[in-house]
Amino acid sequence: MNIPAVVIGNGISALAALRALSRSGIPCRLVSSDRSLRTSRYARNRTYLTQNLSYEEIRAGLDSFPEPALFLLPCADELVRIALKLAQHQPTRFLHSLCQADVLELFLDKSLFAAELRKWNVAAPLTIEISVDTPTDQIPIALFPNLFLKPKNSQSFFQRHRIKGQMVTDLAELRSQLQQLNLTANEGTSCILQQWITGSPEQHIFLDGFFSKAREYSGVFARRRLRMYPQFFGNSTFMKSIDLDEVASASKALQQLFVSTGFYGIFSAEFKYDKHDEQFKLLEVNVRPWWYTEFASQNGMNAPLLSYQEALKLKPTAFAVRRGSSCIHPYYDFFALGGLRNLLSLGGARWLYQLSVSSNPWFAWDDPAPALHQGWKTLLEIIARR
Repeated sequence: MNIPAVVIGNGISALAALRALSRSGIPCRLVSSDRSLRTSRYARNRTYLTQNLSYEEIRAGLDSFPEPALFLLPCADELVRIALKLAQHQPTRFLHSLCQADVLELFLDKSLFAAELRKWNVAAPLTIEISVDTPTDQIPIALFPNLFLKPKNSQSFFQRHRIKGQMVTDLAELRSQLQQLNLTANEGTSCILQQWITGSPEQHIFLDGFFSKAREYSGVFARRRLRMYPQFFGNSTFMKSIDLDEVASASKALQQLFVSTGFYGIFSAEFKYDKHDEQFKLLEVNVRPWWYTEFASQNGMNAPLLSYQEALKLKPTAFAVRRGSSCIHPYYDFFALGGLRNLLSLGGARWLYQLSVSSNPWFAWDDPAPALHQGWKTLLEIIARR
């Protein structure tokens, strides 16, 4: 009998992981505080619903499952830390494919990540840690207005502000924004100040996959961003898969970084092409399932399954990755195009065609309930705001 996988998390990242594993024949359990996920056909009668995803509640959820061994797949940064802590206490019951805690922190902590990129000479934008007390002579004022602020904990910050960062045009605005951001303790008392690489959404490319203990890619999937929302500091809303040969230099640089740091596991790396020096600059690496995990698995690169196989020492599945397919997040893409008025003037029929031929991170024909539940929830929230 297969060892069950426990997906831990909320939102479309956790839903994607749940679907990817279940469709591969892996029995799944879910620990979540997201009621939309509970409606999935792959989670019914196998869900532990929490009030929040604290260490204590996750532990209680795992204890409610009778199986002697479980594979853990955390789907948020803080949940990665919790899963690793749980596995350290019960290594024979809780299996995982996470690397060492100190290596994971190099990718989870934005300031440590920036230092590691400098250490290994990885092409990246200038990045420094900053707080309200940082002296002026330590701020790269020559780079204004192409600088922006982002928090150490981007997921928590995005949930509160619905953006990933904030542009700053001069020193006075930088000081003001540091005060106004009002970071919570979970987001850290300092921010990251990073150079903005000018250019369009199309210059962003993503490498998603799994990097094994054998120091090689078990699977890698390349995609290009075509639209995003919000405009400067948001998430991809429309994208297409591309051939890995188009981004070979980025793939090689990422592999070298993983080998140098000792990292292995699930990853989603974001690069932006800098036209000034014609290099792909590495912006961040997520080390857990991401929003568009299902898009990758639908096109032949199932990172959750590869993670499961690594943890259980199984031979990784060989995938034939498909190129040229598209994925769209209808809700955010609607706003990326400027709302209904702009959408009609730009050609609503074209957008509807893109919707019809693209995959959707929430909706699936074999599992429609989460999208319907989430859509109804979103509609009620919109009505309540009016």
